[in-house]
Amino acid sequence: MPRITIISSLYNCLPYMEGYFNAVGSILNKDELELLLIHNAPTEEELAVVNKYLPRFPFIKHIVVPREGLYATWNRGIKMATSPYVTNWNVDDVRLPDSLIHQANALDQHPEAALAYGDFIIVDTYGKKEGKQVNEPEYDASNRTFLRQHHIGCFAMWRKNIHDQIGYFDEQFRLIADLDFQIRVALQSPLIKIQQQLGYYLEGTPGNLSSNLSMQFMEMTALHMRYGNFNLLFLTDLVKGLSKIRLFQYKWFGAYHAMKPRSVREKLQYMLRFPLIGISIFNFPRHWARKYLRPYLSRRKNISALVNAAQNN
Repeated sequence: MPRITIISSLYNCLPYMEGYFNAVGSILNKDELELLLIHNAPTEEELAVVNKYLPRFPFIKHIVVPREGLYATWNRGIKMATSPYVTNWNVDDVRLPDSLIHQANALDQHPEAALAYGDFIIVDTYGKKEGKQVNEPEYDASNRTFLRQHHIGCFAMWRKNIHDQIGYFDEQFRLIADLDFQIRVALQSPLIKIQQQLGYYLEGTPGNLSSNLSMQFMEMTALHMRYGNFNLLFLTDLVKGLSKIRLFQYKWFGAYHAMKPRSVREKLQYMLRFPLIGISIFNFPRHWARKYLRPYLSRRKNISALVNAAQNN
């Protein structure tokens, strides 16, 4: 039985596939791996690349599926995984060769921890080795930061059996189900940070959903309502968030599931935090400007630059 299952969701990813397979080839502990390559609506060109590399990596299972959401694909992979440890690897990111070893060893050495995470570097060009260093904080159960901010990054590894306790990724979200998952894990079990660098995260790619501010604000508002982070609401998107996301239900495998019932103490803590909404009200003008005014000014600036360039030519 493999020790680690990697889940990679592929869709419209031809520019990154050669680099991805080269990075897979550099992983040190390939003998411990099961790699589920879940391919959404592949093109002929993508299939040709996959078929070129599959004979070199017998631990890869190539699964072709119709187009589905990222978190639905991750849930599919988790259900199929045969390893005690599960991790995700996006095809446009690059893992370092020893990253999987360090994370699995950390979980071995800390049986109380459900998830291992670490630092990484944000790059703006695929294959680049220099960029913005992201240093995540050490997990601290007494600090609410892991219940409101994303700290596990794009290279998290977790125990598969945690899903028996907290469920799967919430498919209602398109952008932040990994943050929701982090919060549910942190409410249940400790997390462990490893001190080694894990890899390179590519940011700002064309069509990247994370650049959709409206969706980001809406989903973050629904998530913060779910966990009582009332000081972090984007009130411009409160109504939309409440209409799109069922706060007290999760969705996976196409069905909705009730949240674990909260204790009397947890309900009381939730209600006692409600006055923090005053901070969100205070921040409303800034959030409004970020959502509506900044994109408008950015478009005006781009148009002006194009006009100036045309006049100069």
